[in-house]
Amino acid sequence: MRLMGLIPILYLAAILETSLADTMSIGHVSPVWLAMIAVVWVIEFPSPRAFLVAGAIGLIGDLIGPGRPGLAVAVFLLIGYGVARLRARWAADAIVWRVGVVWVAVTMMAIALASGRRFLGETAVPMATLLGRSLGVGVYTAAMALPVLLVLKWLREPFAADEPPSHPIRL
Repeated sequence: MRLMGLIPILYLAAILETSLADTMSIGHVSPVWLAMIAVVWVIEFPSPRAFLVAGAIGLIGDLIGPGRPGLAVAVFLLIGYGVARLRARWAADAIVWRVGVVWVAVTMMAIALASGRRFLGETAVPMATLLGRSLGVGVYTAAMALPVLLVLKWLREPFAADEPPSHPIRL
């Protein structure tokens, strides 16, 4: 059922990455919405096969992006698998750690995709420039993931104001 809810979100992300990419960019850096959704999915809905959803999201990235298909699928699968293994071994429920995982994972995805495109001859931009832009993409995408992670946390946990205090203060 959750996968059916993912379809309109991916459609919106594809629109943001293609048609509205120029309006969201700061210089040469813009958030990678599909990578953010893939990493957030693996973090928020842990399962042994969650990385396969990340790979399917990478396929969407391959289909809407320029260049040879297959690179994003491989990168999303590998990074998604790493995040899934990390999530299985380490229950990081604090929002700061989740944003940190999104930042590191998306930065690694951006570096891997930029390096792959560079080595395949699809871009002539120097590697140092690609690394700098990849770091910027990771930071920008993690900043965009913060409100998403906060909303998901609020939906998952009850509001503290709705619960009575466990230790009332006595005067």
